[in-house]
Amino acid sequence: MTQLPLTLLLLAGCAAAQPTHVVPTDGRKPVEVVVRVDDVFMYESPLKPASILPLADLCEKHGAKLTLLVIPHRLLQSVNADGTMSAELIRLADRGHEIAQHGFDHRDARDGSTGREYDSPTFGIASYAVQSAEIPLGKKLLEAVVGRPVLLYSGAGTDYHDSVTVRVLREAGFRYIGHSDLPMPYRDKGFINVPIADDYTWALTDSLYAPMLDSAKARFRQDADRYGYASIFAHDHFTRTAYRDGITLRFIDELLTWIDRQPGYRVTYVTQSEAGRRAETDPATPTLRPPYLYPR
Repeated sequence: MTQLPLTLLLLAGCAAAQPTHVVPTDGRKPVEVVVRVDDVFMYESPLKPASILPLADLCEKHGAKLTLLVIPHRLLQSVNADGTMSAELIRLADRGHEIAQHGFDHRDARDGSTGREYDSPTFGIASYAVQSAEIPLGKKLLEAVVGRPVLLYSGAGTDYHDSVTVRVLREAGFRYIGHSDLPMPYRDKGFINVPIADDYTWALTDSLYAPMLDSAKARFRQDADRYGYASIFAHDHFTRTAYRDGITLRFIDELLTWIDRQPGYRVTYVTQSEAGRRAETDPATPTLRPPYLYPR
């Protein structure tokens, strides 16, 4: 997910908006922090075990909750024939982590690309018939497994929320979307769009560890100071214990430890939907107006 340089210019009233949900009493700035993992469970990864539990364990040590963007179609495939993936999602949901939807198959059936699903530079936007058959089915699959409403949707890869997808999401009953790098939750096309920052752990290596950690800390300070909202973003495969001996787990643990020790903030770890729910009732939540930061 790339940095969007015109963010502040395109948010109506965003610069002046301040969160109103917490009144500070001890001089510390209240900050909501989201931790999100996409591509659960990733197609291409050969790394085993394909488990989010080690990351969940270390996040819980800090009092943090995960928002897990799950590819629903994986639950129908042979890799879940024994119910292992379903059982892990149930366990994670029972522990307070959020299960959200990430496309349907994370694969464009028209050309096989796994970098997107419904928004192709060659074939255009997938039809209403296709999206309305798949996206609600994905929601039902996830809800049937975890026994809880799935309220947040984020498109796969480079997919964006075009007018067809927006219609399907409304009809399916989603309340929150999260597919942009804006600095704080905002009202967008009838939803609360709960943004997510850059992924500083993508293809993380030992040589990248220190500069990426510095960048993640700088981004946290910027967003926490300006907006009272910050996020940590990662992807399945890189968060697995077998990826470079758990380097991403160490990175996130170190980042959360640093956040916990910052004296100027009163941090509350929330899921994306919890942040969205708060923003729904906050009159300071801004509305994004055209021109949009994403293509459609």
